[in-house]
Amino acid sequence: MKNKRNFIILSMPRSRTAWLSLYLTLAGLPCEHELIAKSDSFESAISKIKSQEIGCCDTGQILRLNEIKDELNPRILIIKRDINDIKDSLSKIGINGVDELLSKQNDLLNVASQENDTLTIQFQDIDSRIEEIYSFLSGGLEFKKEIYDRVKDYNIQFNNLIEYTSSLDQTNILNNYGI
Repeated sequence: MKNKRNFIILSMPRSRTAWLSLYLTLAGLPCEHELIAKSDSFESAISKIKSQEIGCCDTGQILRLNEIKDELNPRILIIKRDINDIKDSLSKIGINGVDELLSKQNDLLNVASQENDTLTIQFQDIDSRIEEIYSFLSGGLEFKKEIYDRVKDYNIQFNNLIEYTSSLDQTNILNNYGI
């Protein structure tokens, strides 16, 4: 491997991170989806990322970016999506009333996009820039087009997002993000 290093993918909800984590994993870059939210603690999630040399897509990790950078020194991919499109998408699955949190996340993503070793792309450009994304996150490995072609049309999402979310320990999740 050329320049192996951890990576994180920062985005707002409903920005294709589940799909992207699947593609990257199949293409040889193991990538967890929502690892911090699913972990017992922030520290255990960071430990797993370090010990297994994996990447992570986690829509809430922007809230702890400085700690993540201190612990991992990762490559950072930021996926930007129009906040109104996100609200509409969330509303279709019954999630409303999160405007303040989305606004804060969006502001933090805008600041983070100015950081060194960061690639920022628009949601609608994921497919047209997938080779650049793969090269950036992998440290220059050859793009795996055959795997991308196999999964590019997959629509991966939590059909039971509300059930999934309510099954998680909300207090634990908020503590993991420092909220």
